[in-house]
Amino acid sequence: AGAPESSPALATPSPVKVAAATEKAASVRAPRHSAANANQASPEVEAVSKPRSGPKNKAEPAAAFKAPETKQPVAKTAKPSLEEKNRPAGIERPATVDDLKLISGVGPKIE
Repeated sequence: AGAPESSPALATPSPVKVAAATEKAASVRAPRHSAANANQASPEVEAVSKPRSGPKNKAEPAAAFKAPETKQPVAKTAKPSLEEKNRPAGIERPATVDDLKLISGVGPKIE
């Protein structure tokens, strides 16, 4: 039941000071980054010790990421004419203008 962290011996800092050289020697530098080691799957997670395969980066020119629309010259869009055959049929106007009184909260403030 007595965890070492809660031991009364550890409640205060140690009176014994360690030499700076000894403390430096105890500290170890971090290992150099290795892509092969970074991609190794940890054995607790996977029983296989094969490296993970990340996304393969192909060296592509920057033009490969441009949209194909930008490669073509921009055609001048003419203003659509009123007599165009693809134009949808218009809606005829109602006889009376809708004053939107059926919708609550819409309309002039003073009534």
